[in-house]
Amino acid sequence: MGTYTLDRKIAHELKYSILHMDYKPGMALPPERELAERFGVQRRTIRLALSHLVNEKIIMARDRSGYYIMPPRCQLRVSEDSIGWRLCLSKEEHLKAKLFSYSLLETNKRLSEKFRLPLGTKLHEIRRIYEKEGIVIGLEGFYVQEEMFPDMMGEMLSGESVFSVFDDRNIEIQKSLFTTNIIYANETEKNIFDIPLSAPLVKEELSLVDKENRFAAYAYITAPIEKMEIMLYEWE
Repeated sequence: MGTYTLDRKIAHELKYSILHMDYKPGMALPPERELAERFGVQRRTIRLALSHLVNEKIIMARDRSGYYIMPPRCQLRVSEDSIGWRLCLSKEEHLKAKLFSYSLLETNKRLSEKFRLPLGTKLHEIRRIYEKEGIVIGLEGFYVQEEMFPDMMGEMLSGESVFSVFDDRNIEIQKSLFTTNIIYANETEKNIFDIPLSAPLVKEELSLVDKENRFAAYAYITAPIEKMEIMLYEWE
């Protein structure tokens, strides 16, 4: 049996507080300094305790921001030399993904500015819907460069996660930008989710660049607010 060290004892107490007290997904934990004072230990011990909770998918760390209660659908794994990433919604067998649309397009002015790519750059645009018991609960979308992934469509049809192919091809990700916003349903989203036009939706976006600071991929997930608890991101 492993030694029950002080950092693990503190991690256990923090986990109990998070799971059984008035913490909500997305809430920030107190700063390391405040936690160190509360438990009467050094910040290094608190940092170790928090790392255990990150590994258990209880909290997530954000650079220069702190630690946050893990939403049921989001987790990041950061390695020493790159950001490992994979986007999927759930391992539950009853949550099914279906290809909704695919196109090979060229960047127009809007996409060129958004992704910092030359006009006319070829991109795969892939959208998948996720269903639970026959009800659509999420719309997942990706843009990736065609020159980086010429056979992306085949991999998507075979059930591959778009993110897993980065590791397979040894493409190193230098940094990412993760944002969450409230948007309002357009006509397509209205029909997909069977909701009123302009109904509020949660949209999470992830932009990635490679080690040469070039656009690597853009991904998003959109879901009605009341469905968000079902959606899961798992970073492996």
